[in-house]
Amino acid sequence: MKGSELFSLELKDGIHGVVIAVSTAIVTGITQLVSSGIVPTTYAQLKPTLIAGAAAGLMYISKKYFSNSNNEIAKAEPNPNPYKS
Repeated sequence: MKGSELFSLELKDGIHGVVIAVSTAIVTGITQLVSSGIVPTTYAQLKPTLIAGAAAGLMYISKKYFSNSNNEIAKAEPNPNPYKS
């Protein structure tokens, strides 16, 4: 599967970032609920979950931004025709 070019993002990258952020927040929230037995209802209780979700989404978008179309991090775009310069 080809990705976006180095230093560029496509709409699908943003959608995947949002999915990663939301799923991380849900998993973090369920983990908190199971481990403490308390349902988080206030902003102070939800804040760590929201931060974890936002951080996961931001890291995914950062990784995609610094990856080339072959999903290699911080490498130049591959030359499609090696015999041409």
